[in-house]
Amino acid sequence: MLFRHPLLSRWSCFHSLHHLVPSVHYCKTLQQKGYLSNHTVSDNRKFALVPGRRILDQYHSLKKQYPGFLLFLRIGDFYETFLEDARTASHLLGIALARAHGYKTKGQELPMAGVPYWAFDSYLQRLVKAGIRVAIADQVFDGKDKNSRKVTGRAISRLVTPGTLTEEDLLQPSENNFLASVLFETETHSSSIGLGWLDISTGNFHCALETNLSIQEAIHSISPSEILVLENQYQVFQKTLPNIDSYCTVSPISFRNTNLENNGDWKQTVFSMNETFSLFQEKKKNLLSRLDISSMSELEKEACGLLLLYVEKTLAGELPYLSSISKSPVSTFMRMDVATRKVLEISRRMNSSEDSQRGSLLAAIRKTQTSPGARLLAMRLNAPFTCKKSIEERLDAVEWLCKQPQLVESLRQVLYNCPEFERPLQRLFMKRGSPRDLLDLGLTFQKVSNIQQLLTSQALPSYLQHLLKKLQGQDEIRMLLESCISENAPRSFSTHSATWKRSQLFGEGYVVAGYHAELDSLRTERDELLRNLKELEIEYQKLTATDALKINFNSNLGFVVECPSVVDRKLLDEKIFHKLPPSQRTGVNAYRFRTDKINEIQNNLNTLTDQIQELEDSIFHRVSEQVAKNAHEIREMAGALAELDVSCGLATLALERNFCRPVFLEAEPDDIFHIENGRHVTLEHRQFDKQAESSSVVSNNCFLDKQRNGLLWIITGPNMAGKSTFLRQNAIIAILAQIGSFVPASSAKMSVVDRIFCRVGASDDIYGGQSTFMLEMNETANILKNATKHSLVIMDEVGRGTSMLEGLAIAQSIVEYLHDHIGCRTLFATHFHELASLREKLASVACYYSEAFLLKETECLCFTYKVLKGSMQYSYASKVAELADMPMEVVRRTDELWKGWKRETLSEQHKVLFQSWMEKLKNMDMNALSPREAIHLLKQWKRQLLDDRENR
Repeated sequence: MLFRHPLLSRWSCFHSLHHLVPSVHYCKTLQQKGYLSNHTVSDNRKFALVPGRRILDQYHSLKKQYPGFLLFLRIGDFYETFLEDARTASHLLGIALARAHGYKTKGQELPMAGVPYWAFDSYLQRLVKAGIRVAIADQVFDGKDKNSRKVTGRAISRLVTPGTLTEEDLLQPSENNFLASVLFETETHSSSIGLGWLDISTGNFHCALETNLSIQEAIHSISPSEILVLENQYQVFQKTLPNIDSYCTVSPISFRNTNLENNGDWKQTVFSMNETFSLFQEKKKNLLSRLDISSMSELEKEACGLLLLYVEKTLAGELPYLSSISKSPVSTFMRMDVATRKVLEISRRMNSSEDSQRGSLLAAIRKTQTSPGARLLAMRLNAPFTCKKSIEERLDAVEWLCKQPQLVESLRQVLYNCPEFERPLQRLFMKRGSPRDLLDLGLTFQKVSNIQQLLTSQALPSYLQHLLKKLQGQDEIRMLLESCISENAPRSFSTHSATWKRSQLFGEGYVVAGYHAELDSLRTERDELLRNLKELEIEYQKLTATDALKINFNSNLGFVVECPSVVDRKLLDEKIFHKLPPSQRTGVNAYRFRTDKINEIQNNLNTLTDQIQELEDSIFHRVSEQVAKNAHEIREMAGALAELDVSCGLATLALERNFCRPVFLEAEPDDIFHIENGRHVTLEHRQFDKQAESSSVVSNNCFLDKQRNGLLWIITGPNMAGKSTFLRQNAIIAILAQIGSFVPASSAKMSVVDRIFCRVGASDDIYGGQSTFMLEMNETANILKNATKHSLVIMDEVGRGTSMLEGLAIAQSIVEYLHDHIGCRTLFATHFHELASLREKLASVACYYSEAFLLKETECLCFTYKVLKGSMQYSYASKVAELADMPMEVVRRTDELWKGWKRETLSEQHKVLFQSWMEKLKNMDMNALSPREAIHLLKQWKRQLLDDRENR
């Protein structure tokens, strides 16, 4: 696979799938018995063991197997990397680039860079965020003695790519982490494109059949972390999706040197049950038999198959739990292009340098209490429904909940105490889980029981009834988890850490006392030995006549006698107290000793703790298998909880902000968009957060229809008067309505919007080689080519990037095209006041303006932010410049120039007058005109001209 990052020079070479898993596998008991160091995962993944003596030999051996990865080796308390990987890590992480003394390559000292193991996860997070794929090799210890610290080699314990993350620390709780694949039809030269996307941390699996025109919109609605594409289709991919690598990691796939190289129909290895490739064993076949692919096209099958191949290889044979592949036709969801998402600030603020959701539409409406609920809300917001039935079902649920505010508050309180419940299930299913994941699922089951009690006696609408059914029938697994896993469950296994050793000796473990009789018996014996140690400590204190003597536990040495250095060591009988080797003899202001009795107790404790660990691990694996068997039901329950969380959040939003339910009407004969007293939800959210009382968001009406109010509004008015805000707020209202939310208005009636297009603001794309005007024209061309009758289009200041007359000509042509050829609902804001005359020529055009006026006393410009019917002749540019603290000399000169040009410029009345004169002259017979009649006609025209000047 290849990766590219702006900080790296070029794409790395292509790599085939066979590099991801080596041919030599070592026994899975390496992980079970804890022979790997702190960052070893607890699953049974099989990777190659590299027993080479020299570290550099181990590095080169592993690098050959994983050439597309940045490789880290665990060396003592550090993770180290070498050569080009060291330079890359040093540059991206800001760590020192050192030299490995004693190792040379091409006559020069070997470059190396490293980070401490205890801080490695934070550095790993930065690498993943930069789109880098990482391979981590941990130390392997002598298998003959579990407590041995002798390193016999290093083995890959984790492969980390941006699209295959499962670790909680590397994932954003409120965002999905999608891995996508794009497949082109190259044989028939069809415009169809297969698209698949999968979040292995949650199990969400989707596919769609796109086109060259829609694929970019689909990719940006998904926001994948990594995209897979076949190597031989990579050039087509670059042409179809230019600059997509700036948004995510792109990984071209090659089948060179694999058993698929000569298999033309390679996708059959995934979707044929008769294939005998070792690639898919029984577990994979069971997975694939659950997936309904009967309605999928061949391209969609190829895209999904490529995803499964990549995930299976990257996770070394494991796959997430996938119950189905959700087919997402283009017509099912509202589409928005990249410019629209940016302008409306769906998930990110437009001009923010922070990679956060603060200030976005998503942040403004998010009232969810759980991470899965937040992710589901984000998915809905990026792909609103276009199916009227789906929208109405969710609106019914929100409306019912709004009528039950106390119930909503109770449900939200229960949901607030729910831990993450989607991702733990996937980790357990992939054998990457921990006891904490079982505990989180157990707590979730408890909360589900509480929710059932709250909803069972209620007369629920059909959508909530459907969710309630999915929450039922999990009593057996709930009782198992409640009776088994304790609150002390760790988040990870780390058998060589001091904390783990101490917890095994002095802790209660993660299996509840009373669950397993044999385990309880072993713990009792362990506790008895610890009491014997305490009694032995008292005996030694009496023997040496010093209370300062203690028997303490050291993570490396075990139990030792520690005596303060101020105590005379002659008091210690050498026949009882044996000296340790010089390197272990002294501690912090103390001397260390061992005794035969302590050694005996230590050996017994080691045996007991090993037995306790093995028994706890066997219980953990048994319970995890039981969870995996019920994965489908648990997955359904998790989805229902997320849906309920979103519905409760939207109901809370509606109650707090006084939102109304939108009413959806059929599109025939014409589409409408009627919003009364609409408000901008993000601005309202900002003021709500600041608890502003003196100011509030100004509401405005927007009535778009063909019969009465006009389907295309031309909106004029000065800058800062609220035109762009008015445009955006109506587009946002359409989005909110179609995700099943109430909207910020006193009433709302609309037909379903299939696509929203926005052309607002001015910017360039230097990286893409587009000037400001060219970028504006490209976005406008995209709108005119792809908008339909059922779309909603908002455009602001189109044509301003060129000369005035040419810009006016372009703007008028666009308005005429939207009116005559597309006929969609349109809001067109402009400073070309001449466009107001189009209302006389085009039947569905109406003129509105953002109100502003000058105070007579101070001539200060005031804004009301109200959108009223009519048009304005002036934009008050100099007054807005004055508000921006422009030098007064510039402001005054602007006024002088404008007034002079205004006198010289023909008014609309002059144009009408001159046009009438020209028509008369064309129809006049000059030979038949007498001198007296000619003089009379000239006097009449002069009087008309003087009257017009007086009126002006």
